[in-house]
Amino acid sequence: MRGIDFEDELQALILSKREDDYWDFKQQHHSNKANLLHDIICMANNRADRNAYIIFGIADGTFDVVGVENDENRRNQQQMIDFLKTKKFVSGIRPRVELRTLLLTGHEVDVLIIMNSTDTPYFLTEDFPDNGRKVRANHIYTRVGDTNTDIDKSADINNIEYLWKKRFLLTRSPFEQIMKHLENKEEWKQDDDTYYNIYNPEFTIAIEFDEDDRRFLIPEFYAYAMYNESTMYQMLSIKYFGTQLYGKQIALLDSGRYSTPTPDRGYLYFGEHRMNADYGFRFFTKDSPAGEEGRRLEIVRDSDPDPRIQKKR
Repeated sequence: MRGIDFEDELQALILSKREDDYWDFKQQHHSNKANLLHDIICMANNRADRNAYIIFGIADGTFDVVGVENDENRRNQQQMIDFLKTKKFVSGIRPRVELRTLLLTGHEVDVLIIMNSTDTPYFLTEDFPDNGRKVRANHIYTRVGDTNTDIDKSADINNIEYLWKKRFLLTRSPFEQIMKHLENKEEWKQDDDTYYNIYNPEFTIAIEFDEDDRRFLIPEFYAYAMYNESTMYQMLSIKYFGTQLYGKQIALLDSGRYSTPTPDRGYLYFGEHRMNADYGFRFFTKDSPAGEEGRRLEIVRDSDPDPRIQKKR
């Protein structure tokens, strides 16, 4: 529900009076730690491919908001994180969680957010028992609809296959795959002005000069923070089997020793008619290729600077 306020989203889920793939209601916090761990793993391995919620303070059956302000088993975020930190997950990779508290109809409702990830499937390498309940080692749990995998069983094979496909990005579009591969610079090799992924060479990043582009004569304002303010522009193209999936202008700074995507330009308008901009600013949009993930596109050149933008120091 991107674009919807978190509190509005939670209220909508409560009003639905049902549970589903990525949300579960609990009247109280877990008294049994094995049950808590089992629920977290099922949610982390959900098939909705999104953040999941365990919502505490909602009455069983009626879905009324009863709150957890008097719950003796109530845990805070740090306690949840510390609890997961001590468990023996495969490869030491464990679900990331966040706990938020909302005030709804005069009651405190805790929402444990289990972050979506491609590190699935999450499972233990060592049994974790508590008061007759046991989360079993090497068992893969998931959630389908409103039902978790039984604690003494593994998920059906088709659901296990899906979780492994998710880990290897086989459930993602080619563009999402290449952005994920950009997290590891060791996977990329350079061939002239093209970079290719050594494991998936169909993924390429081409750096293209525009010989007719004279804009490098006007440095960007942030270029003056460099030792050499001379600037030149190129075009970066992300391609899959030669088809361009994304294109972005990049700026070569400090005589070509460093390159980065150029930020977008925006303006702040004041006044009744908003005809003229009072202030301008440059920005990266969060979650855009040139924003949070776009930082992976930054290329540090250890080779000689490009002679086309050399300048006397």
